[in-house]
Amino acid sequence: MKDNVPARLLVSKAEASEKIRSRINIGKELLETQTSTIRESYDLERETRKWTDYNKMLFETLFDESPLSSQHGSIPVSTNKIVTQRENIANWINDLESIYEQLELYEELPSNTQQTVSKNTMNNENKKIFIGHGGSNIWLRLKDFIVDRLGLEYEEFNRISPAGKTTSDRLEKMLEKSCMAFLIMTGEDEQTDGSLHARENVIHEAGLFQGKIGFKRAIVLLEEGCQEFSNIHGLGQIRFPQGNIRAAFEDIREVLERESILE
Repeated sequence: MKDNVPARLLVSKAEASEKIRSRINIGKELLETQTSTIRESYDLERETRKWTDYNKMLFETLFDESPLSSQHGSIPVSTNKIVTQRENIANWINDLESIYEQLELYEELPSNTQQTVSKNTMNNENKKIFIGHGGSNIWLRLKDFIVDRLGLEYEEFNRISPAGKTTSDRLEKMLEKSCMAFLIMTGEDEQTDGSLHARENVIHEAGLFQGKIGFKRAIVLLEEGCQEFSNIHGLGQIRFPQGNIRAAFEDIREVLERESILE
């Protein structure tokens, strides 16, 4: 917070309460996760990083100044990573619960001010369409449709070399520049039961963009044969036949018109 000025809510207290409570519940599930194998330890570390990255970005959308304490950052190196991860999760939960319990004390900006803040995120520099994807090249067909047919600009993780920057830094920049996100989920990661899941990075990006720009503007493009991930029903989704993303183009156009991104 700047100059010790208390943070103020950019959304209603009810909305902030719901979102923070959700993050607390997920954190408690992580804290209870059992790690008896190296693979499980790796999964816990990965999920913890995703959870903490999301938390930091979420608070930038809820408050004009983040009320989170400054010590939150990367998980520090320790001789016992599991202990360190669990301590990190517990610290986050404590801070989230503290903010949740004190929400009534935060000033809620007038609705007209909230709308102004929202509109400011939609200036000319922030009208790009983010495309999230896994290893399949079908995203290039969507990019061509958005750029060549619709005349819009696009954003994509590897469009600018991330060399020298953390994944969080790159994602934060893309969140700032994008007014819409299409997350292409293709079945690429085979599970032990034979089901095919989308790449973890796309699922992560779906959560981040849903938190930043809202459910109506973070749209999942789900390929036939790709398993749904948990909580997908909270996101708008367009389904398309395997390998044929063009079948979704008209639906994509309608969504862009609905959100007044296309006139």
